[in-house]
Amino acid sequence: MLETKSPTIEWPFSDSIDKKELLFREEQEKYDNPEQDLINWITKKRVIDLFEYFLKKTKIQFYGIVIDLGAGSCWLSSLISKFEKVQKIYAVEFSKRRLELLAPVAMRYLGAIESKIIRVVGDFNKIELSDNSVDFVVMDGALHHSQNLQITMKEINRILKKDGYFVAFREATLAKWRPTHRNIKTRTKQQYGEFENIYSKNEYIKIIENRTQLKAKAISGPMFSPRSSIITFFKRYTPLSFFNGLLFADFIYLGEKK
Repeated sequence: MLETKSPTIEWPFSDSIDKKELLFREEQEKYDNPEQDLINWITKKRVIDLFEYFLKKTKIQFYGIVIDLGAGSCWLSSLISKFEKVQKIYAVEFSKRRLELLAPVAMRYLGAIESKIIRVVGDFNKIELSDNSVDFVVMDGALHHSQNLQITMKEINRILKKDGYFVAFREATLAKWRPTHRNIKTRTKQQYGEFENIYSKNEYIKIIENRTQLKAKAISGPMFSPRSSIITFFKRYTPLSFFNGLLFADFIYLGEKK
């Protein structure tokens, strides 16, 4: 295991934690070569390019206190830590195995300022921080894993300062014209387990805004990874923004607390 300057603390789990997913992450998820597997994943998913695309598109600069919910390998925390005005990042992940096995790899590979990152074994439905104490809440492919979105968004709204931002990257999103869209929720669960969920763009906006002070919007993503020859054609040879959300769905969700 790689040494790191990032401390680890533990928060108590909420009653709404998904025990099946936790069991999968801790005991069943396979890593043949954790270091190389993660580097390959970062390269394949082009998450660095995605993050840079977001910064260019929104002109947002990270600062202050940040919390990364469902932090996984901490790739997002690692990139955010390099902003000069960021003071501290809580990287919250309920899989201790991921924080110990994968996070040190990501931090080293991505050149993180490790002393800014506090790894937290905990879940995003019981955040042990004060009201209005966080400048940014970020998530990567994690919001759709929540089994109680009302509690999750209530906690995010509670800790976020006024004029603070909520950013959700790589959330599984339904496309309206995808031929198999009627079966995709069932098929996704069959393939990955009951902890996988999927929503439309409009549903995500409603989820983020429901009973919160956040005003949300969907930012058209960079569309890096086509999944079929037809989608490849439309992405390469047509006005992409028109078909995003119809034949494919690639969005970054951004909420601002008003």
